Amino acid sequence: MLFMPIGRPNLRAGKTLAYYVNGAPMTRFKMLYVFLCLVAVSCNASNFASESPKGSGEKSVSGSSEANDGKSSIIQTSSGTNAPSDASFTAVGVKGSLQVTVLDATNNKPLAGAKVATSDSNTTATTDAAGMASVTFSAADSYVAASAAGYVSDRQQLLADKGEMLLLLSPVLKSGETRIVLSWGDTPKDLDGHLYVQPTGGKNFHVYYLAKNSPVAVMDYDSKTGFGPETMSLPKLVPGRYAYRVANFSDCVTSFEPQQARLSKDSGARVRLFIGNIQRELRVPVGQNGRVWSVFTFEVDADLKVNLTINNQFADNCDAYKY
Repeated sequence: MLFMPIGRPNLRAGKTLAYYVNGAPMTRFKMLYVFLCLVAVSCNASNFASESPKGSGEKSVSGSSEANDGKSSIIQTSSGTNAPSDASFTAVGVKGSLQVTVLDATNNKPLAGAKVATSDSNTTATTDAAGMASVTFSAADSYVAASAAGYVSDRQQLLADKGEMLLLLSPVLKSGETRIVLSWGDTPKDLDGHLYVQPTGGKNFHVYYLAKNSPVAVMDYDSKTGFGPETMSLPKLVPGRYAYRVANFSDCVTSFEPQQARLSKDSGARVRLFIGNIQRELRVPVGQNGRVWSVFTFEVDADLKVNLTINNQFADNCDAYKY
């Protein structure tokens, strides 16, 4: 059954779209379901609950850390709130060379003059006008990091079989600002970030590649050919509920790239959440995969205190990313 889908035409590839759900054409009942979901952002939460392993969500615990606006604070989750520590990386075990490209995460433009360094041997290089630099690494090195004035540094695990690396630097956040940066490898070709905002007592918003601008968040950049970035910025948090999901567009749209690459750990997908001076990095857990990754949710109360919960839940129902 061919039809124009509600909210997801294939505008990217310019192809006729045959839309399927769980391997079968969408029924009229399902079309009605999607229509009804237009008025409720979280109506499909059961899609994730029924298809995810127990214990995949992280509960919040007591303790807070002040953000850079002096007002917002984050209630820490059980696994901490910072980016990976040095202990999270393992030595590569061989010597070699690597070409590193450093880009601005908000516009995908090269960053000239960025410093690139290895972890152990501390080999350094500076990026050229194309944002590129070459570094050599020793067997004891475990990661490569990039830094630049006015940006939050980024680092990635060194891999023996990879001769290239992409590092995405987020501009330092302004007071009260929040940012979400999605990146991945060369496959799947197209992952999409979806942010759902339910302001307390206000209108709901769904920010994604067809609705890039809203009063609460904007999509800075939308990558369609692998690697990312897929970046969203929130100029100021408002009280309410926020949910972030990643959809594998390449796997959901059967006429585009039918089931050629699952959204799994092999994709290299990672999401970095910046709230004030707090950074949180999330990757697809080992052994989990699906077409849709429900990454995290957080609640913002009237005092702008943030209660963050890491979901790490997966669903194969492509409708799960929509509403």
